[in-house]
Amino acid sequence: TGQWEKALEVFNDMERHSVEPNVFTFSALISACEKGGQWKQALEIFDSMESRWVKPNQIAYCSAISACKTGGDWERALGLLRSMESQGLDPSIWVYSAAISACGMNGQWQKALDLLNEMTGLGLAPDLTILNAAISACGTGDQWRTAMELFDSFETRKINPDVVTYNTLIHACKAPGQWQEALQLFQIMESRGTKRNVDSYAGIIETLEAACRFDEARSVLLEARQKGFYAQVLSSPLRVDLHECTSAVARTALRLVLAELQQGDRVPGEIAVVTGIGNHSAREPVLPEVARKFLRDLPGPQITELPGNPGRFVLTQASVSLWLETEKRV
Repeated sequence: TGQWEKALEVFNDMERHSVEPNVFTFSALISACEKGGQWKQALEIFDSMESRWVKPNQIAYCSAISACKTGGDWERALGLLRSMESQGLDPSIWVYSAAISACGMNGQWQKALDLLNEMTGLGLAPDLTILNAAISACGTGDQWRTAMELFDSFETRKINPDVVTYNTLIHACKAPGQWQEALQLFQIMESRGTKRNVDSYAGIIETLEAACRFDEARSVLLEARQKGFYAQVLSSPLRVDLHECTSAVARTALRLVLAELQQGDRVPGEIAVVTGIGNHSAREPVLPEVARKFLRDLPGPQITELPGNPGRFVLTQASVSLWLETEKRV
């Protein structure tokens, strides 16, 4: 049982025993639901406070705005922020953080920046989390220059960027095709004391692939493997395991395998490609179709399906050899 379920159980017990909940009870419950990912329930409970004649406090407002962020309702997040002000409550730095994130995650980059300027005008100094959220908002809105301007302000604000900062900036450079800027950020991360993680490598590979810089993307994938990331992808010469790969990393791994076959660095045998069936996908399965579509569109070696196993297919030795012969003639 999650913490939010326990909190809801206590709340219901109070009502059964005719114990009237106060603002602190409501705030704790809303916060528990929001932290437990139950954003709809959190907002429903917040709305019920009015009918109980209970005035929300800062914690209740902050949790409700965070719930709006999770639910993608940036308009309501801003409405709650203004309601909070009309009730004579001063929004805290955490309230602004949640509201900026709510706007940023839904493409409202200008509103996110307006909130950032608003809080600064009130004497609230944005912290690293808020600046990262604002940079993310700019990235979502394809405003890479503005994202870089925010990054340049870190030194003046005496804030040290973290891996999230760099990863978010690299992603912001994807849509407008600023791959060189992204690559420079990727290269200076560790020299400035920020250790790369798997998201760093996935982000730069995605940016490079979007710019059709396939050779650079393959080089980054090889570096990632040397650093211990994506170790399972090419662990065997006859197996390509794409579990845990993003779509861009999966395509880059397949490009690498095909390049090694052409260069004679990989023996042309039967190759099993494992995509999984999307059990860990947030929505519908992605990788099974991404890998198949990539090889069909290239075109690569012909795919042989395995009946009853949609999470795996093979490139037979015959299809690999035929593809190599065809490539030689091109």
